[in-house]
Amino acid sequence: MPPPVDPAATGPVLHRLVEAALAEHGALLEPGEVEVVQRFLALPPAVGHLYARLLQRVRETFRVDGLDEADQAALPVLEAVALVDAEVAPAERLEALRVPELQAVCRALGLPAGGRRATLVERLAGFDPPGFPILRRTLHRPLFRRLQRLLLRHPRADLRVVVLDLIGVQPRPVYTPGPGAPLFASRAELLDFEEARAALDACREGALALPLLEPALAWLAASPPPTPANRHFSTRRVAAKILALAARELERAAEPALALALYERLLEDGALEPGELAQRAVLAAGSLDPAAAVRLADRWLPRVDPASSLALERSARRLARAAGLPRASPRLHAPVDRRLVLSGACGEGARPLYRIDGQDLPVEPALVRLLAARGRRVLHAEAAPWTTLFALILRDLYFLPLPGVLPVPWLTGPLDLGTPAFAEARQGPLETRLAEVRAGAAPGLVRARFQAHAGELLAGARWELCDGAALTTIAQALGGPALARLLGRLAWEGWQAARGLPDLLILPGPELDLPEANPSRLGPGLLLAEVKGPGDSVRDAQAAWFHLLLEEGAPVELWAVAREVFS
Repeated sequence: MPPPVDPAATGPVLHRLVEAALAEHGALLEPGEVEVVQRFLALPPAVGHLYARLLQRVRETFRVDGLDEADQAALPVLEAVALVDAEVAPAERLEALRVPELQAVCRALGLPAGGRRATLVERLAGFDPPGFPILRRTLHRPLFRRLQRLLLRHPRADLRVVVLDLIGVQPRPVYTPGPGAPLFASRAELLDFEEARAALDACREGALALPLLEPALAWLAASPPPTPANRHFSTRRVAAKILALAARELERAAEPALALALYERLLEDGALEPGELAQRAVLAAGSLDPAAAVRLADRWLPRVDPASSLALERSARRLARAAGLPRASPRLHAPVDRRLVLSGACGEGARPLYRIDGQDLPVEPALVRLLAARGRRVLHAEAAPWTTLFALILRDLYFLPLPGVLPVPWLTGPLDLGTPAFAEARQGPLETRLAEVRAGAAPGLVRARFQAHAGELLAGARWELCDGAALTTIAQALGGPALARLLGRLAWEGWQAARGLPDLLILPGPELDLPEANPSRLGPGLLLAEVKGPGDSVRDAQAAWFHLLLEEGAPVELWAVAREVFS
């Protein structure tokens, strides 16, 4: 008698999700797909558990001799209900062979048996190896992944969030799901999305976007505008991304007028964030009419994010000079420079290394180790402490009962999180909370909520990088006004705004004298440091954060690190 299957194991979890997905999204499936799902739901628990684990594997094909005795006994049941079959191509049999087995096949065919695995596989290309090892193929993976994505409301959804919760490794937030709008009104809409998504994936892997211009324009015209709740499943948004890639290809092909027309169409459509689109549109327009390009830049400057506005303003100044137009430069707060000279490791690699206490390290870990040896704790986490503070301080706002954003119980945050709609839908509570933060409430909130929720599957939280004491210290030492401004920007602009936050967070501690630095005195307070090695320069996203943080009195420095190599 087979052992009982743990109810938190992959099989029962998949059974629960598939059953719920069939009830909610069954109208989007064909009768044959529904029948496949029902065959899975009717499996004995141990057999269903095996199939669920096979679905999670990287490859569709698997070796039967890699299964344990109980799984091998369950395999015929999966074959009988056509969830697994024996149809395996010769090339896949070669990929499944281990090196000694590949060598044995080579010897059996009278071929040389030396070389690495890739060489052996290439040598055997075109040969049909013998039936060992016995392989099987897992069928219907796309169908079950589709159901998981639809139910969990994310294109890359998998079982981990549910399994981790059920086995007690990481609990999920507890909230009451509310009604949500259907992701697709019909199967035709679902298939359009999947076709568009596959086309975008192909472009990201190197395929050209221009041949997809006609279908992408059709998708854009026929699909409804994305909402915060369905943006991950918006055909219109996917089509817009394909068209943005096509416009870039037109720029490279010296067709700026055609590229500009596409960029302006996308800016008017609004399915994508305007920052990069506006910049590309201005550059394309600049090669046609610099004065018109300046007017285009001025139209979009108030509507783009702070980092994009810096790039757009820079382009507008250059084009204004070309057109003979006056234009003043904006005044930005810039951080204090601190220059450091560290011992560099001998030799050159992809990234310079620095020798600290006998170890060769990249620049940020080298500085963390150097300062730790002098008694100062440093977090090299960039955005992670800030998104974790955001998640803790605004956790109750995540789970307000708003329409459509919490439709299923396995979300780590609302579906509008990471978009401006998050702040728009919660503007009153958000302004109240930020006012509390400005007044000094953040340390107490962080301390209490860390004790209550640390380890929870909470969007934005990176528990492995920050402990409660450090987070409370950061909230206290940064000060309410700067922290409120930082959290407000993340709330209104979304996670993309976190790009460019300083590399290092140097926590309060003893005042230090750093002989390696100029100036050499490191004060005892909190310090945010952006680190630049030789040849590095400040990016627009970083300059935007410098300005915002310094405007609120936050302690920010730019650390320029040089290497002194000793042979």
